[in-house]
Amino acid sequence: MLNAMFYRFFLAALFVMLMALAVEDLYRSAVSDAHLTAVSVWVITGHAADMVMGGPDIWPVSLRAGAEAGIVMLAGAVIWSLVMGRLTGRLPLGGADIKLLSIGALCLGLARALVGLCAAALSAAFYLSFRMIFGKQKKELSETIPFVPFLVIGFIAAYIAGKQIISWYTA
Repeated sequence: MLNAMFYRFFLAALFVMLMALAVEDLYRSAVSDAHLTAVSVWVITGHAADMVMGGPDIWPVSLRAGAEAGIVMLAGAVIWSLVMGRLTGRLPLGGADIKLLSIGALCLGLARALVGLCAAALSAAFYLSFRMIFGKQKKELSETIPFVPFLVIGFIAAYIAGKQIISWYTA
């Protein structure tokens, strides 16, 4: 009973922290490193709680698998961003986006983090399409788009339904 209450509290607090990141990115078009560090520490605390308390796991992967996935996601996002920046003249991902991708992989593992990234890209595409249809967005994107809110949506979707999406895709 106590473990279940702790996990609910833990996930609720993480949800609030992620929403704060999303709002900060919407209003400032930047996310502070201190806030990203706090989320990282909270995620690692969840891994430690999984190891110490046992019971229902908060994260679908172990700390080692999450750390490996985080490093792979970080390296992939940096390389992709630099290559696309070289080709287009603008970086497609900001530093906060790349760091949050790594944190998401630490929580969810590589497969679910990729599902979250796809869900984030789809939700951003739907949002921009909606804005273009109703004349709020130009056809050419001249300004940067805060992507952290879409990453938060994608990672929450991947946490909730990632296993089902992966099994559907690989079936």
